[in-house]
Amino acid sequence: MRIGFAGGIVAVLALLLIIVGYGSLFTVYQTKLALVIRLGNPVRVVADPGLHVKSPLIDSVIYIDKRILDLESPPQEVIASDQKRLVVDAFARYRIEDPLRFYQTVSTIEGARSRLSTLLVSALRRVLGEATFIQVVRDERPQLTARMREQLDREAAAFGIVVVDVRIRRADLPEQNSQAVYQRMQTERQRIAAEARDGQPAVAGDSRPGGPRRDCSRRRGAIEIGTDARRRRRQAQPDIRRSIRKGPRLLRVLPFDASL
Repeated sequence: MRIGFAGGIVAVLALLLIIVGYGSLFTVYQTKLALVIRLGNPVRVVADPGLHVKSPLIDSVIYIDKRILDLESPPQEVIASDQKRLVVDAFARYRIEDPLRFYQTVSTIEGARSRLSTLLVSALRRVLGEATFIQVVRDERPQLTARMREQLDREAAAFGIVVVDVRIRRADLPEQNSQAVYQRMQTERQRIAAEARDGQPAVAGDSRPGGPRRDCSRRRGAIEIGTDARRRRRQAQPDIRRSIRKGPRLLRVLPFDASL
């Protein structure tokens, strides 16, 4: 009886020891940072991968991703400095540099994305609002994105975050503006095609007397004259062939009068 009672005590102590030992160990992976929290207060940051020890029951561990993360922003309508509207689709990449400050300010990845998305839109409007449409679309896009990254990185440092890159995926006119441009191009092409069929001038604003219409009339007249000449030559060929088949005609020689 005594042996059974002692064995039970030993088993309970072994179970408690296993629980305490399991609660005092934690693993840090290569892609994570570990922040040890003791009774709600951050104690230390563990960045080395492997097995580590913490105080059981009173310490908890929060894991933070240390890889480069993506930040997607919905397309924004921006007014350039030349008063042209643009729909800009931009994104950013960032990395958590200071886990302690990150936990104290935004706590989670979702909170960080919410704050950074607002900052990205603000930087986008500030930088692109000072540039022209051509600069955004073609000439100075790398320089503009570099300025956006600098401003976003400076503001994100308060959250323990480093902004690695900012890119503009697409910058285009609004949908209604694009449709109006396409419609105007289509109308212009149809007008040029109609003028080419009718022989009218295809160049708008030509004020010369007659203009291209006079040139077209001259070319048409020259073509008709050439066609008539070819038709007359074809009609004359059978008469020439009949004359050749009849043979040469004999010429009558008149006597020569010396008194003339």
